[in-house]
Amino acid sequence: MPFSGPLSIQGSLLTKSRSDVLEFKVWAHHFRLIFPVTVNWSTGKLMPATQCEACEYKVHPEDLSARQDLTFVELCTSPQSDCKTPERVLARKDSAIDLLAARADVHWSEGSTAAPSPDSRDSMSDQGEISVGENVWLKIRIDGKEGWLHHDEDFLALGFPFEQ
Repeated sequence: MPFSGPLSIQGSLLTKSRSDVLEFKVWAHHFRLIFPVTVNWSTGKLMPATQCEACEYKVHPEDLSARQDLTFVELCTSPQSDCKTPERVLARKDSAIDLLAARADVHWSEGSTAAPSPDSRDSMSDQGEISVGENVWLKIRIDGKEGWLHHDEDFLALGFPFEQ
């Protein structure tokens, strides 16, 4: 019996997953977060490993070699939209930048294990989905200084890829 219907993911399955948890690299607008999916053996279903809104996730490393020689970014102390006094942090081409965590609302919809309707014009009408909402925060460390990024201009200044 299948554990789920097909899943639509803008990302891919990581190969180093534990046996009862599948980890997916999921595109989060400028980077990839790691979304864990549990294999529930007793119910025979796949389900998110965490059940919350705006959860914190591990982050997959990104190539930031395209960043500018010298730029400033604004870092907030916490991932909240009322960040009134962000700290301006200098980032150089040779700055050490670590991606620490992501905070995002990830949407999970379970696919159907039943075969798609033969009348359907959509061959994937039974698919589930893992997708990331618009309100995404990334915790980073730049030369030892930690904080949360949120704005597109800060992601682009550090050389993060833009929407795929």
